[in-house]
Amino acid sequence: MRFRSNSLSTMFFTWLVFLLIGVSFYLVWNYAESVINLGGGWHLLHDFLSVITAERMILKVVCVTLILSILLVILSLIFRRIQITIGVRLGQNRPVRDATTFLWVIMVFLWAGLIAFFFYGYHEIYPVYAYQADVIKMRCIMENEKTVVHAFGYVRGDDGEKYNYTNSLEAMINCYETGNRVAEVDFSMTEDGVLVCSHEFAGFRNPDNHDGISAADFKYGSIKEFFTPITLSDLAEYMRQHEDLYIVTDIKSSNLEGAGLIARECPDLMDRFIIQAYQHEEYEPLRELGFKYVLWTLYRYAPDEDDYEEVRQAFVENDFLAVTFYESWLYGLSDDWETSMDWLHGSDFFETMKSLGVPVCVHTVNSLSDMQKDYSAGVSVIYTDNVDNDYLRD
Repeated sequence: MRFRSNSLSTMFFTWLVFLLIGVSFYLVWNYAESVINLGGGWHLLHDFLSVITAERMILKVVCVTLILSILLVILSLIFRRIQITIGVRLGQNRPVRDATTFLWVIMVFLWAGLIAFFFYGYHEIYPVYAYQADVIKMRCIMENEKTVVHAFGYVRGDDGEKYNYTNSLEAMINCYETGNRVAEVDFSMTEDGVLVCSHEFAGFRNPDNHDGISAADFKYGSIKEFFTPITLSDLAEYMRQHEDLYIVTDIKSSNLEGAGLIARECPDLMDRFIIQAYQHEEYEPLRELGFKYVLWTLYRYAPDEDDYEEVRQAFVENDFLAVTFYESWLYGLSDDWETSMDWLHGSDFFETMKSLGVPVCVHTVNSLSDMQKDYSAGVSVIYTDNVDNDYLRD
């Protein structure tokens, strides 16, 4: 049997057909999801493709397949150009075949293997890596943003003064309109079980002077005399209108209960809330509520022993988005700082966190010189009251 190269048209036509089928499938699925809501089918495909770009093993398989395909095309062109023949004698029969048939068969098997790998990956690799891919993407968003605006940041009152810690409507609008896309919000619970945006009702003014604060009292009161209070529902509506805004929570009491309220009232915004956990044991319950992004803030952490191995191990076992702690912990504490966690402060703990590849966030820093020093030390994200932060992202 002898094989001779004479045409590439069949292979290229077949390859083109597969490409058109794939593109058509992509467009039809996307259209169907948007029109009749297939229950997340397109989003599953989108997430799976995101895994390809985030997970090195899968990316290597795709790259190798593409490189081999290019090499096969080059070989086909060479065969065609110099008329290479491949001869195999089988008895007395010597039919002539196109040598590119071999390359076409190899190409088919190559891409069939890739598709089989994807099916394997969807059932075996996807459940393991899909969540990690989402975490990686959110880490990139935060690291590119470089700041988390604390309590929606500084906002000017009618008296011309700047105020922080308002968590107010005016501060929220000002924060977003000055270009910030990641903000921290304090949440407190009213006596009738409504989650509102407030730092334990600091600065709240109730014109009726009620002893307890109900949701109605809060809604019709004021913050530091000038600013409009908002509830979780108000915040959620603003987030729906501004789809690139992400909120880091700081729930002041009963974190899991407050997170549960967010999950029930805002199921469409679960991937836009970054939930702060205060103890590493809260990670699994928060994930079970449906939150993708759990950030561990250490300001309430009180371990039994002075050993940061427990902290390190918690990050190894759980996919925390990042770690947050006081800026002073980077450089040691002042003499009047009372804490039993001196072992957390200084270079050993900080270097341990960096070695894990976990973004390190510190709070709350407003001085430009201090912020530059922290970034130079290796801090990824800084909580700040400042809202004019575009210069940091240039």
